[in-house]
Amino acid sequence: MEDEPEAVMRRPDVMVIAEEDMDTEGSIDPRALVAAIEIVSRSNPDNDWVGKIRDYPLMGIPVYAIFDPRTGTGAVLSDIHPTPNGPRYRYSFAVHRGSPRW
Repeated sequence: MEDEPEAVMRRPDVMVIAEEDMDTEGSIDPRALVAAIEIVSRSNPDNDWVGKIRDYPLMGIPVYAIFDPRTGTGAVLSDIHPTPNGPRYRYSFAVHRGSPRW
């Protein structure tokens, strides 16, 4: 998906989107997403833990769930709010393998 005004292109592992928003040609508008879900890449974990945590709220994606099989941890981030460094997620909760939320 591409956010042309912000000049950002990202490819989430899973996109949660309403069925009626899927009937488009080309790149999906990131503001149509309900959530983006990522499994952390072993070869480039900063892409998921740093770059996408920065870019997804900028692109207007309301929920970002990230799971890291290397550590058995993850996080779910939501509630975009403005900051001096651009929009950021306000709320997050951690998940751990073996916990009821994992």
